[in-house]
Amino acid sequence: MLNYDMLLIKNAKMMLEHISEVYDFSLSDEPLSQWWWHLDQVASGEIAFQLIPDITQDFM
Repeated sequence: MLNYDMLLIKNAKMMLEHISEVYDFSLSDEPLSQWWWHLDQVASGEIAFQLIPDITQDFM
């Protein structure tokens, strides 16, 4: 999943252009932890973050 997140971030401006035709990102009220709803801010550099893999293992 991390690879796909990185790919989306790398192509944020291009994806924003396409998705903006059907979705107005400025109306998003989702939490920033769901950063893909704020792709406009990702593309403009307003949102800076680190992607860290969350590995959960069951040792039972």
